[in-house]
Amino acid sequence: MSRAVVVGAGFAGLFAAAALRHRFDELIVLERDPLAADFSPRRGVPQGRQLHNLLGRAQLHAEQLLPGYIERLKVVGCGVGCVSSDTYVHELGVRMPERDLGFELLSATRPVADHTARSMLSSDVEFVDHSPVVGLTTSGRNVITGVQISTSNGTQTLSADLIVDASGPASISARWMGERGIEVPVDEHHADQWYVCAEVRLPDAVEHHPFLMVFPTNPKTRGGLMSPVGDGTFYVSLSGKSADVVPRTFDEMQLYARTLEDSCIADRLEGAVALGVPRVFHRQVAVWRRFDKVPMPGGLVVVGDAVAALNPLFGQGMSGAAWEVSHLATLDLDEALPDRFAALTAGIVQMAWSLGEVVTNSLVVRRGEQIVDLTPALASCIADDPALHEQYVRIWHMLEPADALRHSDVATRLLDRALELRGAQ
Repeated sequence: MSRAVVVGAGFAGLFAAAALRHRFDELIVLERDPLAADFSPRRGVPQGRQLHNLLGRAQLHAEQLLPGYIERLKVVGCGVGCVSSDTYVHELGVRMPERDLGFELLSATRPVADHTARSMLSSDVEFVDHSPVVGLTTSGRNVITGVQISTSNGTQTLSADLIVDASGPASISARWMGERGIEVPVDEHHADQWYVCAEVRLPDAVEHHPFLMVFPTNPKTRGGLMSPVGDGTFYVSLSGKSADVVPRTFDEMQLYARTLEDSCIADRLEGAVALGVPRVFHRQVAVWRRFDKVPMPGGLVVVGDAVAALNPLFGQGMSGAAWEVSHLATLDLDEALPDRFAALTAGIVQMAWSLGEVVTNSLVVRRGEQIVDLTPALASCIADDPALHEQYVRIWHMLEPADALRHSDVATRLLDRALELRGAQ
């Protein structure tokens, strides 16, 4: 009888289980924390008490792997809005147009997102909580054959034909390989990013623009999001870098919101009541473990944050994880799987890893001795062209390549518009 074991019951682990549930006779998901029967947050999730926006890429693969998941989320409680007719967005230094671009934005707390997937998998998957994995077992030919679990009675070994490491940033795979002298190269990026999040109740019902987004215009650093939870409350998230003083109280958050480039979030927070203490999340360094650059042990694949902990500002973690594990539903389950999967994962991470830099660099060009900032030109072209607007938003939802703005037709058009705007000044 074939068996697969997934280590970690977070978003990546749950959808890895969804991808594999019909490919093995037995599928077990191990989780070190207790798994609540309700929507209570899990202790081991660093951002477990904060809202998560599910980008288009996350929705695409979540629905493929677990049909009905998106509709179930809407039933149990999540915020939903049309992109971008239900979103108020200040970006590229201007208020962006309001148009129906053909897809939705969903916002849900991690307990809601995880519990919904877990409940839909319960008939096909065995969940075992209170089961921290402390090691891996191997055969004599460098093939992973199982996991070692810490129990009240000592260490227990659970054999498996495939192990999926969805253990998060700590990554049992990286630790195990390091202990055996296999150094996994690590790429680092100085993200220097923080955000502070609070759930609020508003004095009046919101009839328009349930989603508010203020993105900083380079080189500015302060931004904010406000998204519906689905139960009548909202989450507000404000972000900045080390030079920006972190607001620690709700009053300080309201003052900070007034310093953003658009006042929409600050205006909505007037008269709002915070439901609890604001929570701060920092990520000074984004980390990418390059499993694609080492020979992978047989029977082991690594997914999600165990591979890369990205800049949280762009909300790519759940999208990247869902995209990665979607390959587990179709790849051949043979000896070449670990290396082949690591290579595919690297391509996905590369897209997310470089997204902000690629877009920023696409908007700065040299013309002779001059440096031309194409940001106002892009905003102007988007105002005129719904197709370009859709393409730009799809880039940030990881549905289009990050370098789409560098394509010759788009780049030429933006430069022409930049020169037009300069001549009109």
